[in-house]
Order: sequence, then C-alpha cells, then structure tokens
Amino acid sequence: MRTQLWSLGICMSTSVINVRKALKLLILRKMADKEDHLKALYEMYVKNLSYDDVMYIYDVSKYTLRGLIQRLRDLLHHEIYVRELVKTSVPVILEKTPKIVHRKGVAFICPLCKRTFYNMFPEDHIMKHHREIVEENLIRIIVEIKRRTLEEETIIT
Repeated sequence: MRTQLWSLGICMSTSVINVRKALKLLILRKMADKEDHLKALYEMYVKNLSYDDVMYIYDVSKYTLRGLIQRLRDLLHHEIYVRELVKTSVPVILEKTPKIVHRKGVAFICPLCKRTFYNMFPEDHIMKHHREIVEENLIRIIVEIKRRTLEEETIIT
C-alpha cells in the first residue's frame, strides 16, 4: 500500500498532484503554528481516538478537524487513503518542517517579513509571501517519506 501511495499517487483515481496538494495542506498547518491539528489528526487515525477525546487532549474544535478531514477526503477520494497519508506523513512533517508564523495570543507574527496580522489565516499569508519555502519543504518531506518507506520495506523482506 505504501509503495502504491507514492509511486502511483495512492490509486489510479487519485493523481500524484492531489497527494502533493494534501501534503501541502498538512505542511502549511505545521508552518502556521497549528501542529496541534496534525497531532490530533494523527491520534484520530492511528490510535483511533474519538473527536471528543482529541478535542479534550489538544483543545482543537471538532469542526476544525472535520473541515481538515473533509478537505483531505476531497483530494484523496477515500478514507483509506487519508488514513495511510496521515499515518506515513504526519510524523515526518512534525519532525522536519519548521514553523514560519508564530502565534502570540490572537495575533500571528511572521518573523521572515516582520508582519503582524490579526484577521487573516496564516496559511494564506505563507502561500502568498513564502511559497518557495513551502515548495522546498514539500520536496524534502516527500524524499524523507520515500526513504523511510524503502527502509521499512527492506526490513520486512
């Protein structure tokens, strides 16, 4: 399944472009200082916790999680593929991706361009002003996931 995930874009109905978009969505969450969303998603899919348990542990709204899951389902077309993507990519993203925007109360601060913003999604700011950093991290994450899946396959065989 994991070899199929990266070489064929999960399945024939899901293109590699959609897998990249889904990964970019997860990377943007980490860069926007919303790693709690990724941890909650991982706990839900890998450890089978409910929305209420995750909401209590990570203080993330279940509507936020439902929206994130729905966006991933729209891109990947099936729950099994979302589960596989979360299981393989979230640990790598949490480990390798830096935060760009920092949260300070209700404000978000971008140290790269020295801006503070209040009524704006930090993901939009990152994609608009720091797209090259996102693309660089996306490639780095894909290479790392491929490396780890190859190591796991050699250990198994």
